[in-house]
Amino acid sequence: MSEEQGVFTKAAKLPSLQFALDTLTQRFEVYSKAMGVGVPVSASDGAQQQAFLWNSIIRYVLSQERKEFVALYGELLKWFCEHRTGMLSRKMAFRFIPVTKLGAAERKNLERLLNLLIATADPNTRKLALSQINLKSTLSCFAHDSPLQRRVMAFYGV
Repeated sequence: MSEEQGVFTKAAKLPSLQFALDTLTQRFEVYSKAMGVGVPVSASDGAQQQAFLWNSIIRYVLSQERKEFVALYGELLKWFCEHRTGMLSRKMAFRFIPVTKLGAAERKNLERLLNLLIATADPNTRKLALSQINLKSTLSCFAHDSPLQRRVMAFYGV
């Protein structure tokens, strides 16, 4: 068991985490069914699913406190890693962002976060990916030195 999996297993025992974990898992399933490889998706539905993914990440991962955040962000990375050659590959993950009904700033935040998640999803290549990413610049879309920025940077050990 990796250190990350151990943290997730311990944190999953927190009662406050279970609801967010269950909800996030359900949202992953909805997104997977709608946006999976080979599933025909209209631009309108794809845009709606991209916004759904963004809102899920914001509400059920990024807004969590430290212990819950570590577990849920780890689960998010695991999901991105599992689908990194399919629906969450660079080609597929960004296909509807230009038509997503998000404001320009939110759209840019989504793009930056997707890039980060895709690049660091695989724990075997994460260290190399992080050496090639300017994490402060990537997270500059969020308030400077905000708790969110600090949690993400701490997760990656920066």
